[in-house]
Amino acid sequence: MTGATAEPGSDLHLFLDESGGADAANDTFLVAAVAVAPHDAARLVRRYQKAMKTTGEVRGSKLAPRGRRVFLDLAAREPHVLAAAAVCRRSDPIGGWAMGTLMEHDLYARLLVEAVSGVPGIGAARRVTVTADGGRYGKGVLAGVRDGVAATLAEILRVEVSLAFGDSAQSPGLQVADVVANTVFGSGQPASAEAPGPFLAPLVGAGRLAIMPVRLEGVRPAWIARS
Repeated sequence: MTGATAEPGSDLHLFLDESGGADAANDTFLVAAVAVAPHDAARLVRRYQKAMKTTGEVRGSKLAPRGRRVFLDLAAREPHVLAAAAVCRRSDPIGGWAMGTLMEHDLYARLLVEAVSGVPGIGAARRVTVTADGGRYGKGVLAGVRDGVAATLAEILRVEVSLAFGDSAQSPGLQVADVVANTVFGSGQPASAEAPGPFLAPLVGAGRLAIMPVRLEGVRPAWIARS
């Protein structure tokens, strides 16, 4: 990695999306955070649509290999795109414990925190605005997640943090996060920093995408060793 980071004193807008789940049908639950200005995200989506001669919402789960490569190659050319993915795997001791013990929305909230705080150079930001996809849980659950995650991130990052939930169909930034999350998920075979796969390799190699196993500090049982 070359160590790309956010510019000191910058205002960052992060878009987040999740993939997988903690239910018995899934072995992986992850959240991807992408720092990209809304206008840059819109330009990226337009360029993808022009290259692929398509229109409408970009969904990671609908992308054929060529479209996925084109989209992520375009993302790698955007100089200010920075991203991180916090990955919980059932096959890992901490992931297996979390997916069998925590409520899914609680694990989701913790993945949101770890993904945002893992974005390269996030600590240099002056202000952080977070927009997460709001399609997974009901309004009551999301309200609790929003307040808890915003407060935790403000304490960790020591900056002003605002968090809201949005509609991917109306947000190019959420569409970028969706593609990153879905590609890291890889149909249940999640990528890693050591083996990002061909689609994510340019972003990982440039130090602009960190793929991290979940850590769950504060609730992690003492008997589970830290990697």
